[in-house]
Amino acid sequence: MRRLILFFLIFAALLTACTVVFADENDSFREGLLEQLNVLRKHYGCGTLVFDDHLETAAQHQAEFLAEIGMLQSGGPAGETVRERAVDAGYGGDKAFSIRETNAMVWVDTDIDYLIENVLRPSQASVRVIFDPALRQIGIGIGDAPDKHRYIVLTIAGLDDGSLDYSMTRPTYDYRTPKPTISVTPSPVPFMTSTANPDGGVYHVVQEGETFSEIALAYGLDWYTLSIRNNIKLSDTTPVVIMEGQVLVIEPTFTLTPTPTPTKTPVPPTSTPRPTFTADPNIVINPLPTAGGKLPAPDFSRLLDRTASWKRTVGWILVGVCIPGLFFSFRKK
Repeated sequence: MRRLILFFLIFAALLTACTVVFADENDSFREGLLEQLNVLRKHYGCGTLVFDDHLETAAQHQAEFLAEIGMLQSGGPAGETVRERAVDAGYGGDKAFSIRETNAMVWVDTDIDYLIENVLRPSQASVRVIFDPALRQIGIGIGDAPDKHRYIVLTIAGLDDGSLDYSMTRPTYDYRTPKPTISVTPSPVPFMTSTANPDGGVYHVVQEGETFSEIALAYGLDWYTLSIRNNIKLSDTTPVVIMEGQVLVIEPTFTLTPTPTPTKTPVPPTSTPRPTFTADPNIVINPLPTAGGKLPAPDFSRLLDRTASWKRTVGWILVGVCIPGLFFSFRKK
């Protein structure tokens, strides 16, 4: 019996030592990751991040859950949003805050440089979370799966008033205790949901006897999403009050992007080639004056060649003209 007790004591001591070493390794990884993220944020003028214990709790539980199911997802074990998980962990107190989350899966021996340069920075979704200047507090969760994969969750938030302090005035949930199930009281009349408009918007007109939780459940929304879309403030102590005839935004309208109309570009006219003239060798072109201002001597041989076919006719015409002239010349007065 003593040997058995001694064996268990030794085993417990070894297990505790391994757990401490493992925890120290994860803490070192968290600190190194935060340090390098702050170097990048400072470079881009986004300010530095500081650890928050409540965000750390929310991120760590989410990382362990991802390692357990062996896949990445945004919802928690019961489908909770990141805001719900942060509130359950105690973040924010009664102050309004903004929050974002990103996660990644790597091998357990992946170093921080590879994680940042090859996993986080190439992801546009991760970049929008990490470099949001309005977010100043962070929680880093690390969950190692049996298949040697490591799941890393970055939960980053910021109080809307720009401060880092908040008081804990609301109760927090214990993750080991199941959340209470919300019971919905049926309406006295059948619940009628609205259909989407052509612009994508969905609006619901509150009828007599309908409750806020019932409307959210009918459209498949959580309370927080429905409250944000209608500028309704949620409270842990005061129920949401809606009035009959009130119009609630279920799905906001989307903005149509105009499709560019193709413009027909006129085809330039085809140029018609100018006719090419061939010089007629029988046409005599008078030469231009020379540099001295005198015309060159006329070439009568070309003219005689052209009149060779009708020399006889020209000769008889000249004879006919000359004979009357001689006659009148020798005639006495």
